[in-house]
Amino acid sequence: MALLLPLRLYLFRRTAREMIADDSAEHPHYRLSWKGFVADLTVWSAIGLLVAAVYYFYYGAFFSTAIKIIIAGFFFGIFGGMLGFLDTEAQFITVLENSKHRVESPRKMLLTVSKKMAFFMATMTFFMAFVILMVVLLDIYYLGGKQGFSDQSIYWAVFKEILFVFVATMTVSMIIIKRYSRNLKRVINIQLQVLEEVTNGNYDTRVPLVSNDEFGQIAAKTNDLIVGLQERDICYMSFGKYVTPEIRDRILSDHIPVDGERTEGTLLFSDLRDFTRYVEKNEPEEVIRSMRAYFTAMEKAIRKYHGLVLQYVGDEIEAVFGVPISLDDHPDLAVQAALEMRQALDELNRERIRDGKEPFRHGIGIHTGKLLAGNTGSHDRLSYALIGGTVNLASRIADLNKTFASDILVSENTVKRMKKEFTMTAEPEQMVKGYSDPITVYRVDT
Repeated sequence: MALLLPLRLYLFRRTAREMIADDSAEHPHYRLSWKGFVADLTVWSAIGLLVAAVYYFYYGAFFSTAIKIIIAGFFFGIFGGMLGFLDTEAQFITVLENSKHRVESPRKMLLTVSKKMAFFMATMTFFMAFVILMVVLLDIYYLGGKQGFSDQSIYWAVFKEILFVFVATMTVSMIIIKRYSRNLKRVINIQLQVLEEVTNGNYDTRVPLVSNDEFGQIAAKTNDLIVGLQERDICYMSFGKYVTPEIRDRILSDHIPVDGERTEGTLLFSDLRDFTRYVEKNEPEEVIRSMRAYFTAMEKAIRKYHGLVLQYVGDEIEAVFGVPISLDDHPDLAVQAALEMRQALDELNRERIRDGKEPFRHGIGIHTGKLLAGNTGSHDRLSYALIGGTVNLASRIADLNKTFASDILVSENTVKRMKKEFTMTAEPEQMVKGYSDPITVYRVDT
């Protein structure tokens, strides 16, 4: 019977490999190990009974010998089933390490990890003691009916038989414990590897489900967590495309006061010249493509100097410096961004002219002052916005570029707050809509 065990393990391994590779299997793959265990126990027990019957009825062997054979068959069923179980589980882990596709949640736990370990240990200990005890009792029963019971060779024979059983059960027990520990370590390593990938931002990975114990439950919950993180990250990134990352982060962290916050910043407004005529002369698709290219180039210039684009309205850009993140030199940064926007527009126009398109012209207005920053809109739909006279005046200054045929105008208040030197020219005082006093603006040359 011992010679049949390696053959049984080989055949079971080949069959299990084919079943594991079958994605069309109706039942969860982790049940294959338990099915193999039950099959081994049943087959080996049946073999033990059959061999015992043949020996007892056909060869006339002693009844004690038949009992030994039955115990041996059950022993091979238990330990062979354990080895088959662990071997199948190891193959299953190997397959799922590569594919990581089968992640179905376990319906229920057949055996917890603690119960599984207790089962293995208790079974090995019980059978080791049980088999040795039965061997001794059967030998005593057999020897009890023999003459010359005091012969020393008989005791030596019993000792060798017990020693053989003890060594055999201990060897198989150590193999089972080693394989179970190895499988457990591999399952834990898979969990850690997946968590490491998720930490690095890879949300496409999943923890393969290799058992229906606590580790299977942890794997299922980890996969649910990964899906949740992936969905949250998608929402987070998509949200950042509709509002700037700075505002997104403050909204999500709930750092924006309900009634807004008083602060100081520098507003920058920019709008295109003759935009209405341009829209009338071109197809809507061409207008959208051109505006996207223009806005992309302008936002890049604004963000280079830590500016924040609040919104696009038609052909107009509203940006702020020093809000919501406080910056001491926000007036200088706004002027530097405007100069960068001028250069970016020149580069964009060279491409447009090369493609046979009409070049763009824009006017930029900059003003520094007090602001109220916060959420506006309805209770159901909020919008981060800046409110106050500073916003309105910056927009009026942008319009004055038409009057002075300029492209960058800065308010007197901004100039007073600037720390860097720029080449600027003061323009004549002008009245603007909504203000009773004239204002002075400066044309930025370089």
